[in-house]
Amino acid sequence: MKDYNISSAVKNIKSSLLLMIILLTFHSCSTNDNVEVVDLQCEYLENPLGIDITAPRLSWQLKTEKNNVSQKAYQILVSSDASKLKSNNGDLWDTDTVFSDQSTQINYDGIELKSRQKVFWKVRIWDEVKEASEWSEISSWEMALLNESDWKAKWIGKGELPNGKFGQKNPTSYFRKEFVVKNDLKNARVYISGIGYYELYINGKKVDDHV
Repeated sequence: MKDYNISSAVKNIKSSLLLMIILLTFHSCSTNDNVEVVDLQCEYLENPLGIDITAPRLSWQLKTEKNNVSQKAYQILVSSDASKLKSNNGDLWDTDTVFSDQSTQINYDGIELKSRQKVFWKVRIWDEVKEASEWSEISSWEMALLNESDWKAKWIGKGELPNGKFGQKNPTSYFRKEFVVKNDLKNARVYISGIGYYELYINGKKVDDHV
């Protein structure tokens, strides 16, 4: 009778230990719904265009209502297509799990990017108790013209402007070119290289809100 009780106790202990191991493993791999990865930036900009750095710096922030939350690891996925990224396919760069609390100035280190290429990326992190966050919302960035040979346009200019005099109005140069869009236009980019300031207008309307 005593042997039976000891044997049962050992079995119960083994079952309890196995259950604890399963619970601990599940806890470390479970998803933390209380921590969000937000404010994804490339070169300190949200979804920027015209990035001329071949290894741009990526950053993000954590959003949570909990106290004392810290990042212990992260994973970045960068893809050539948004639909691929939704399927967790980082065909350009997959960092896998990186054990680090760094969340700023992480240099892109994937497949070499090309001029005009648009890429999509997202991030998830693991917190101090090894719980993974959900994937962040998808962000993007677009490369500029990286090579001198990419510039096909002809340089334009007005020559030397006369020296301005005090109290005299000296208007800036105004260049204009007419063109007709023949096919259905899905998207377009204007690449401008100029020393100094400029404002871009299309059909008489200013394109952006800055100089």
